[in-house]
Amino acid sequence: GAARTNKVALFKYQNYKKTDKFGEWRVEGQGETFASESFGYLGQAAKPKVTVEMPNEENKSFLFEGVNTDYAETTSKVTLPAGFSLRDCEGLVINCHGMGKKFAVVLYTEDQKGRHGYVSEFSTLETGFCTRRIPFTAFTRLSPEQPPLDLSKVVDFGLRYRSAWNKQDETEGIEVSQSRAFRIKVDWVKALPSGPESDVILVSCSGYQYDEDERERYLKPKRAGEAHLRNSGLGYTIVRASSLVGVPGGQKALVFDQGSRLSGSISSADVADVCIRCLHSQEARNKTFEVSNESDQNVAEFELVAHIPDKTDYVQAAVQGLEKNT
Repeated sequence: GAARTNKVALFKYQNYKKTDKFGEWRVEGQGETFASESFGYLGQAAKPKVTVEMPNEENKSFLFEGVNTDYAETTSKVTLPAGFSLRDCEGLVINCHGMGKKFAVVLYTEDQKGRHGYVSEFSTLETGFCTRRIPFTAFTRLSPEQPPLDLSKVVDFGLRYRSAWNKQDETEGIEVSQSRAFRIKVDWVKALPSGPESDVILVSCSGYQYDEDERERYLKPKRAGEAHLRNSGLGYTIVRASSLVGVPGGQKALVFDQGSRLSGSISSADVADVCIRCLHSQEARNKTFEVSNESDQNVAEFELVAHIPDKTDYVQAAVQGLEKNT
C-alpha cells in the first residue's frame, strides 16, 4: 500500500528519564467505601485503594492499580503535536499488560453544553504485554443524551476498570474476590492516522476446507494471526478464501461475504487478483471478508459480483457495503 504517516504518540513510558509524554494523571474514581460495620475488624483493609505510578528505574511502565474496588478510573489531558488532529485518525493503539483483565479507554470532550464521555472496552493477556487497536467507531456514549463523539474536541484520555467486566463465576451470587483487584502497565498510547490504502493484505481461509471435527484445530492459529494483525495498528485487509483450486481465473463470478457462511472453492488466480486490487482500494481497508467463486449452492443466496479482468474495479464495488474494523 501507499506510505502513510506513522502512529503519533500520545503517551510514552519506555524511557523513564524522558517525561514529556508522561501526561498528568489523576484518579477520578475508586468505587465505594466498603469499610462499614459489616466488615467488623477489617476496617481500613476493606477500603478501596486506587493508585497511579509514573515510570522509574525499577518500573519502566505507567502503572494503574487498585484493590477492594468495583470501579476505578484515571485520566490525563491529551496534548497533540502542532497541526495534528484526531479527526485525521481512525483509532488508538495501546501497548499494555493487564494480567488478563478487561479494561476500557474513555475519551472526554468538552463543548458549550459541558463535558461528554465515550467508552470502548478491550481485553488483555494474562502474561506479557499486548497491543490493542481501538477504532474510534467502537466508542459508545456514556449517556444517550450526549452528542456523537467529536474528535476535534477531545481533551482527556482515561483508563477505566469495572469488576463487573471481570467476574468469572457468579454462581449463586458469589462474587470472585479477584475481580475487585486490578493492575495494568502501559508502555505507550498512540493515535493511528487514517490512510487511503491497506498496509498489509493477509490471505486466510474461510474454514470450510476442513472437516467439521478438525476445523477448530486448523482455524485457531489462523484466527490468532488475524487478530494480531488487527491489533498491530497497521491498515489491513484480510481475505478469507474458500478452498483453492488450480484453474484459470476470471471464469466465474465471485461472491463476497462476511459471517463465515461461504463454502465451495475459488481459483488461486482469482484470489491473487482480489489481493492486488485490495492493495489500492480504500474501501477494502480494515475489512475482513470471505470470497468464493459462484456455485449452485450460493448462487441463489448471495449477490454475485461478475467481473471482467482489468476492465472494471469489481473489488471496490464488492466490499463497499461490508462492515469495517472486522
